[in-house]
Amino acid sequence: MHRLILLLVASLLLVVSANVALAQSGSASIRGIVTDPQGSPVAGATVTIAAPERNFTRTQVTNSDGGYLFKPVPPGTYRLEIEMKGFKKALLSAVQALVDTPKDADVQLEVGNVSETVNITSGVAEAPINTTDATIGNTFDGRRISELPLNARNVVGLLSLQPGVTQSGYVNGGRSDQANVTLDGVDVNEQQRGLDVVTGNAFSSVLRVTPDSVQEFRVTTTNPNANQGRSSGAQVSLVTKSGSNDWHGLLYEYHRNTVTTANDWLSNAAGSYGPNDTQVLTGAAKVGDKRSPRPPLLRNIFGGYASGPIKHDRAYFFFTYEGFREATATPVTRTVPILASLGQGNVWYESTVVSGGSRIPNPAGFACPIATNASRRCLSVTPAQIGAAFTVANGVSPGVSAAAVSYLQDIAKRYPANDFTTGSGDLTNTAGFRFNANTPTNNNVYIAKFDFNITSNQSMFFRGNYQDDRIGQAPQFPDQPAPSVWSHPKGLAIGHAWTVSNRIVNNFVYGLTRLSFSQLGDSSANQISFRNIFGFVPTRTSSRLTPVHNFADDVTWTKGNHVFQFGPNIRFITNTRDSFGSAYDFMQTNPSGYNASGAILTRAGADGTGAQIFANVDPNFEASLRNAISAYIGRFSSYTANFQYDSSGKIRSSGLSAKRSFATQEYDLYFQDGWRMKQNLTVSYGLRWGTSTPVYERQGFEVVPTTSLGDFFD
Repeated sequence: MHRLILLLVASLLLVVSANVALAQSGSASIRGIVTDPQGSPVAGATVTIAAPERNFTRTQVTNSDGGYLFKPVPPGTYRLEIEMKGFKKALLSAVQALVDTPKDADVQLEVGNVSETVNITSGVAEAPINTTDATIGNTFDGRRISELPLNARNVVGLLSLQPGVTQSGYVNGGRSDQANVTLDGVDVNEQQRGLDVVTGNAFSSVLRVTPDSVQEFRVTTTNPNANQGRSSGAQVSLVTKSGSNDWHGLLYEYHRNTVTTANDWLSNAAGSYGPNDTQVLTGAAKVGDKRSPRPPLLRNIFGGYASGPIKHDRAYFFFTYEGFREATATPVTRTVPILASLGQGNVWYESTVVSGGSRIPNPAGFACPIATNASRRCLSVTPAQIGAAFTVANGVSPGVSAAAVSYLQDIAKRYPANDFTTGSGDLTNTAGFRFNANTPTNNNVYIAKFDFNITSNQSMFFRGNYQDDRIGQAPQFPDQPAPSVWSHPKGLAIGHAWTVSNRIVNNFVYGLTRLSFSQLGDSSANQISFRNIFGFVPTRTSSRLTPVHNFADDVTWTKGNHVFQFGPNIRFITNTRDSFGSAYDFMQTNPSGYNASGAILTRAGADGTGAQIFANVDPNFEASLRNAISAYIGRFSSYTANFQYDSSGKIRSSGLSAKRSFATQEYDLYFQDGWRMKQNLTVSYGLRWGTSTPVYERQGFEVVPTTSLGDFFD
C-alpha cells in the first residue's frame, strides 16, 4: 500500500513539475533525419511543420545526428520546411500524420542558396506505412469514415474491417472483452464487462462517437508498444475533430421506412395459413388470415455539425449533434393456455387408443400434433375427473383449485393463442400468443471540443460528451407495462501539450468517463408462474453509475538516435448499483415439486411407478399432462423467498432496493525506446508495469472471515 501511495505522489509531482499536456495515445508524430548530398547528418537545421488552417506551427533544430521529432501533433496533413545555411530550403507540402502511426519524413538537402526552394513531392502523399515500430493495424481517417457505408452510421462497424478481427470483436485470438478503447487519450472502456447492456458490442466506447465527430482512429491488432499495451486485445485510439480558422458546417437526415423491410420469418410461418390448414384461432378467423403482420420500422437519423474560429489563430471550436429515432416493433411469443382446452376447464392429452380408423380433433380445431396415423386420438378430463381418478389411484384427493381453473380460463380469453408452430407450447393445452411489441428508440448525442494555441510551444484542448438514450423494450403482454432503458453517460477530457525544448515534450490528460444507465422495470410485485403453462417474467428496476477518473502523463525525450518515452497512467474507478432484483419473492406451480419429479400426478404409487391414472396416456405426452394438472391443482409447490440485510445484519423490509458501491484503483507505468540504428532500421523495446487494487465494497457490506483459510481446512 505504501508503494502505491508513493507511486501516486511521484506521478502527481511529475505532472506539476512538467506543467501539463496531451495524452499517451490518440495523437500523431512526425520524425525524420536530415542529411546532405553525401548522406551525412546535418546538425543544426531548422525544421518547421505547419497546418495553416489551424495556425498550428512547431519548430525544432536537428540534433547532432540530424534527427528531429514532433510529438504529439494532432492528426492531419502538414507542411514541412527544412532550412540550413549553405543548402536550398526543402519543402514537403503534404506530410500526413495519422493517429498512433509514427510518420518518417527523411529529407536530403541540396547544396545551394537558402533563398532557393526544392519542392519534394515523391513519397509524400502515398498511403502511410508504419516503418517505425512493430505495431500492426490500420488507420481510418475522416474521409474514409464519412464515405464508407455504415449501418445506422455506427463507426464501430468499421473497426472489424481488417485482418485478424472477427465481427464479434475477437482480435488474433484475443477475447473481445480485452480490447482497450481510448478517446482523445482517455479511457472510455465499459469497466463492468459482461453486463454491458448499454453498448453491447465489441470495441464499444461508453461514449458514443459519430462519423462526423471522429477525426480518425486506429486499431492496433498486434504488437502494441509499451505506452499502449494495457490489455492483451486490440488497442483502439479514437480522436475527436477540431475546429480551424475556416468555418465548416453540415446538416443531414436519413430515413428508412417499413416499405423496404421484410417480414420476420417466424411471423410469416405462424400467421399465414393455407387453404388446406384446419387451424382456427378464434371464431372470427378466416382461412388465409395473416395474424402476425410485418413489424413496422421507421428510422430517422438527423443532425449536423459546425466548426470554426473563436479567436482567429488562437482558439477554435467543434460541435456536433446527432439524433436517432426508431419506431419499430419486435415480434414476441408467449406461452398461454389454449382457449378451447384449458380455457374451457378441460385438460386434453394424447392417447394411444384406437378410434375406429379416424382421428378425433380436439376443440382447438386441429388433430393431436404427433398423430401420424389413424390409431391416435385426443382425450380430455375435467377437474372433477382429475380429482376422482387421483383419489382412486392414491387414496387422497389432489384438491383441484377452482380459483386456478378460473384464472387460467381468464388468461386464455385475454390472450387467445395464435401461434401453433413447434416450440410455442405442447399445442394441445398450450400454444403461443404472438404479437408485435412496440420498441421505440430515442437517442441523442452532443459532442463539443475546444482547442487553444496558448503559445508557439503550448496548446490545450477541452472535449465534452453527453448522451440521452431511451430504448423501449418488449412488454410481457400488450396490456402490460413496457420496460425501458435510459442511458445517459457523460464524459470530458482536458489536455495540454508542452514542447519544453527541442528534445523534451511532455503530455498530460485528465479525463472523466461517467457511465450511467437505468433499467425501468414493469413490476413491483411478487412473481407468480404456472410452469410451462403461463407465467409473467418481470423486469425489475435497476440502475448503475460508473465514473472513471483517468490521469495520464507522457514524457518524450529525444537523445541522439533514441526516442525515450515514459510516464504513468492512473485510473480511479467506482461502481454504484441500485437494484430491485432481490426485493420480491417468487412462487410457481411446478410438477417437479411433487414426489418422483411429478410422476405421481399421472401414475399411481408414492414413487410414481404404478399404473397410469388416466387412460392410455401417450408416454411422450406425460410431461405436458403433468404441467397442466399441477396448474389446475393450483398448489405453489416451489417458493423462493429473498431476504436482504443491512450492514448491521438486520433483515430489511421486503420491496426495498439493494444499494451497493464498489471501487478499485489501477496504476500503470511504462518505459520504451525507439532506437533508430540506421535510416532503414529501428529497434523498439519497452516495459510496462501495472497493478490493480482488489475490488472492495465501500458501504460496509463486505464479509471478512474471522478464521484463516488454513485453519478452516485443518
